[in-house]
Amino acid sequence: MKNTKRILAMVFVLVFMFTVVTSTAVFAGTDNGKGAAKETEKVKGNDKANAPVIEDKNKVKSEAADDSTAVETEEEKAVKEKDKVMEQKKVLMKQLIEARKAGNAEAVTKLQAEVAAYKEQLKKMVRDSYTAEELTQLEQTAAAIEAADTTLDVLPVDKLVAKGKSLKLDMPPVVKDGKVLVPVKAFSQAYGAEVKWNAEEHTVTIVKDGVEIVIKTDSSIVYVNGVATDIGLPVKGINGRNVMPVGFLAEKLGLKVEVDPEDGTIEIEDENEDEDEGETTGTTEGTTTTTTETTTTTTTTTTETTVETNSNSTATTETTTNQAATGNQQ
Repeated sequence: MKNTKRILAMVFVLVFMFTVVTSTAVFAGTDNGKGAAKETEKVKGNDKANAPVIEDKNKVKSEAADDSTAVETEEEKAVKEKDKVMEQKKVLMKQLIEARKAGNAEAVTKLQAEVAAYKEQLKKMVRDSYTAEELTQLEQTAAAIEAADTTLDVLPVDKLVAKGKSLKLDMPPVVKDGKVLVPVKAFSQAYGAEVKWNAEEHTVTIVKDGVEIVIKTDSSIVYVNGVATDIGLPVKGINGRNVMPVGFLAEKLGLKVEVDPEDGTIEIEDENEDEDEGETTGTTEGTTTTTTETTTTTTTTTTETTVETNSNSTATTETTTNQAATGNQQ
């Protein structure tokens, strides 16, 4: 009997101990579950807090991309508008020439006013392609150039009008010995050419569409695909920029240069554009403002166009073509 009571007592103790251990494990598991849930909620909260920041950054990037696209679109739109005005002016110039030939004074007066309005519009379009800071810098550069060399005449940047392109120079064009000079690097790169400077030899190498042009500071000899050509005026270093005649450089880059006979504005376009028909020189109030002279030798043909600029100096754009030719061409 006594043994039975002892056995029952031991069973009771074991059951009690088992119950205590099981309860402790259950409570511990519950606490861990609650802790994990709290950690999960905390992480989610952090994610929610960080989400607006990420969204804001993505929004800024998106807006920046949109702004970049807008700038490109505006520039392309401005170029197209400028090209349209150039074409309209060209049509009016042809009509003006015909009116002068016919002796129609009334039509001449009307067309002159219309052409003048288009020219002013083109000049404004060119200036508008520069920022206010860039225009200020160009004015300061012009003043420094004229102060350093009184033999140079500085032209406003709106004297160069490019068709199909937003041509922006880092220094204004200048006139030296009757020739309009432009910065080699800025002009060439604007038309997609690769430009390399050799500081040791003071040479500039320009490469575009299989054509290599090598010029050297203070030398009038230019090498085009290894063939030497004398451009008649040494490449000059002005304000830290090498400059050379715009006519020669443009031709070698596959471009065409035309000088407006009325005010000396230089218009540049792709050489593949259709050639203008009809007369290219004109007179204003009985005074010839454009003189075309062709000199021919057995090796080189040189064509020069001389115009009066607004600065009362004579500017010349020159193109040279290596070919065998005889006789004169009007």
